Amino acid sequence: MRTIYLTHLLRDSIDWKAVARITSHALTSVEPGYMNIRAVIGVRRLIPVGNLIFDSGGFAAFTKGISVDVGRTILLYKVVGYDPSTDYLVELDHIPFYVYAGANAIDGVSWRNSALCKELVIPGMGVRTLGSSKRRRLSSEDIDVLRQWWKEPINPFKDMKIEEFLALASRNDTLGFRVRGLWNATALKLEERIANEYTNDPDRYYNYLMKRWRNNNFWRNILKIIRSDYVQSKLTVYLRSSLGG
Repeated sequence: MRTIYLTHLLRDSIDWKAVARITSHALTSVEPGYMNIRAVIGVRRLIPVGNLIFDSGGFAAFTKGISVDVGRTILLYKVVGYDPSTDYLVELDHIPFYVYAGANAIDGVSWRNSALCKELVIPGMGVRTLGSSKRRRLSSEDIDVLRQWWKEPINPFKDMKIEEFLALASRNDTLGFRVRGLWNATALKLEERIANEYTNDPDRYYNYLMKRWRNNNFWRNILKIIRSDYVQSKLTVYLRSSLGG
């Protein structure tokens, strides 16, 4: 399944029929509606794909300082004109104890939860604590790994010294939380890049993940189960093709 991610709800500059020929799935955000609700009214009619996924756009609360609340998000979900029989609503940032006018999927937002617990995600290494959580404490080795990624264009703190960043991230106030949250979201994008590098080499990716989770028996066992199923299915296909079955 190919999914196209539409970064903006552009009304006049996209050939929607061409998009529909490429894929039946697209994902976009209701974020523009927080600034101007008219920007998203009835936008579903403009996008002729079979299944459209609407994201809440809550990350803008961190990156742009936009005020985001559950009630406003639900209103935006309604005014886009989504079809509950074909479309999906996802809320990844502000999780209430009830579900979003028919929301189909929610997520705990690990990067945000880690930020709340005063933890940092270190690409390729895992989650490290700056406080008193049960995670491993940030080490000099972890800081060395941070240095390897620090000048990446997507890093919002790249023009700041790592020592200055860590001082801010160690704070117990709202600023400290926002700094940790922004970095953790960035770190997960870097993890995604690592995963993409192993797309055509599942064995190498398996070894990477086993090292990545060397201190987490739960996920190591899950990986072993997934790998055994993968190997078995590939072996079955190979034997059938070899035997002409």
